[in-house]
Amino acid sequence: MKFKDLKIGTKIILAISFSVLFITIIASFYFYMESKTSLEKQIYNHLLTSVESKKNHIETLLSEYKSQVKRISSRQSFISFLSSKNKPTQINQILAQIKASQGKWGKYERVMLVNPKGIVLAAADEENIGQDLSSYFDSPALQTQRRTLEISAPIRAKHSQKLLGFLLIEYKMSKIDEIATNHVGLGKTGESYLLDKESYILTPSRFSGKFLNHKINTLGSRLAIKSLDHPVSDKPLLYRDYRGIKVLGTHSNIPEMNWALLIELDVKEALSPLQRMKYVLLGIILIIPLLAVITSYYFSLFISKPIIQLKNAAKEVGQGNFDVEIQINSKDEVGELATSFKEMIIDLKKVAEADRKAIQANAQLKFINELEQKNKELEEFHDVVVGRELKMIELEKEIAKLKKKEPKK
Repeated sequence: MKFKDLKIGTKIILAISFSVLFITIIASFYFYMESKTSLEKQIYNHLLTSVESKKNHIETLLSEYKSQVKRISSRQSFISFLSSKNKPTQINQILAQIKASQGKWGKYERVMLVNPKGIVLAAADEENIGQDLSSYFDSPALQTQRRTLEISAPIRAKHSQKLLGFLLIEYKMSKIDEIATNHVGLGKTGESYLLDKESYILTPSRFSGKFLNHKINTLGSRLAIKSLDHPVSDKPLLYRDYRGIKVLGTHSNIPEMNWALLIELDVKEALSPLQRMKYVLLGIILIIPLLAVITSYYFSLFISKPIIQLKNAAKEVGQGNFDVEIQINSKDEVGELATSFKEMIIDLKKVAEADRKAIQANAQLKFINELEQKNKELEEFHDVVVGRELKMIELEKEIAKLKKKEPKK
């Protein structure tokens, strides 16, 4: 059936429903795309902010460590000890100061005084005295086996600035672990971790707990390591992490340590608001057209009911019933049509009444003419009958006369 052949009510329902459905789909799609762009931007900014915050926190901690070591290295007792030619006589005093330093200056793994050649001259742990630590002077340096940071500061003579030796303090990685493994703001699946230049994880993983001996090879890790030598965009990307799970990740680096810092968040969790929004929009797409159908149904009744009433009235009038009542009092075009239709019924009623009277008059006139014609025929018949009777009487008279004249026998 063609659209033009449908009833007005059905046309109204279909027109409104399809229009509302089309507008709802377009609006929902536009809203979804705008929301998706906005949400992705928020997530990207959050990841970038988080990775930069952790980077700054770690760099601040390293700076504090170096400042602390530098400040401690300027103690006069250390300068005197390293510049003295009679070190064995002062060793016990210096050892006592170094041992006490772990309570006074903070908790360290090891504290040592080293000569310019890297030989330990004094240490809290006397077993370290005499060790060659020349390779530790690349400060700060990570000792992976002990999971400590070795930070050294030169000790110089006050006037000549002659290098007398180094103060070397070994810090635990626990505070850096706390910064890297702090997952506040990263939801249930987000994590951050440090990588060295060989792509080994330096801090505990949130999920596997592996580090140090766990080397990873992901798109994120490759870009992060590459950024240590060349500028690489830190825009968050989609890739699979070391677990094989699709994540949204970004990176930064700590050049001083040749460390790469990664932050990753599972895509499912990152984009979960969009998934919920999909269901909401799908519900809207289903509910709004349904409401539109219901609304258009009642609206079509409001529009088509007076039209149907006029149609039924037209049938009644066509059958000769000019007393049909039309209960339409609206002021719109349908109301105007109803008023015109009422006036037309009045005119038709007048015409019909006039026709009825004319027909009745014609019928009466025809009856009168027919009656006159019958009377005329009756009179003519009467005249014929009477004439015959008169002739019969005359004939009888003639017969009687003849009988009288007949001779007697």
